[in-house]
Amino acid sequence: MIEVKFLDHCGIIVPNLESAIQWYEATLNFTVITIQDDIRDAPDWKIAMLRCGQSRLELLEQKRMREKLNWQPPDQLYSSFIGKKHMAFAVADLDATFEELVSKGVRVVRPIAHFPELNIRFCHFSDLCGNVLEFLDVVPTKT
Repeated sequence: MIEVKFLDHCGIIVPNLESAIQWYEATLNFTVITIQDDIRDAPDWKIAMLRCGQSRLELLEQKRMREKLNWQPPDQLYSSFIGKKHMAFAVADLDATFEELVSKGVRVVRPIAHFPELNIRFCHFSDLCGNVLEFLDVVPTKT
């Protein structure tokens, strides 16, 4: 059985990462945890993770978004729309969760991947309405 520990973060696409960060800091007192614009597996994206109480908010900007606002790539995880794109759930065992969801016939959007820059392993599935659900575990850091 899948054991969801908590909702880890929500990710939203913004047209300008720097402006969005300033707005969330000034308006809601969120604080920046990290900003990444050199992610190996996602070279077209700039990502900021913000702390909001016990949770986190992920802001994503597609590079050159203003040029692509009317373009939507077919069947890709992130289109050029602004707004909510996924919900992320921290799980106790990512590999077991992945296998269980596959066995239930849930559509895999992205298989298990590792982002060392963000210290996570994750995968994406699609719910029955097409919403993207991310399941993740934190990779222990080496001391």
